[in-house]
Amino acid sequence: MTTPPGTSARQADPSLAYARAIAWLREVDGRLMHKRDDPDGPDGWVAIVRTPGATGRGGHLILGFGDSPVAAVSTARDAWHDAWRESGAVH
Repeated sequence: MTTPPGTSARQADPSLAYARAIAWLREVDGRLMHKRDDPDGPDGWVAIVRTPGATGRGGHLILGFGDSPVAAVSTARDAWHDAWRESGAVH
């Protein structure tokens, strides 16, 4: 069985967590967006990735929302891993 990207243990160091999150996004060709309409309001982050095994226009998008880049990527990565397990994709 092949291990999907991003399955290593999470680290306590925030800069390492951010670096790992960005590395995983690059590995799956994902994107990270920041949205903040109200300067006094909370930050909003969205990680966007395609479902596992999707190429070109195939597959669906997975959106991960969070109040930080790491939280958004973590949400997207969890959903991506769920889709990976359900599809039986080999990477």
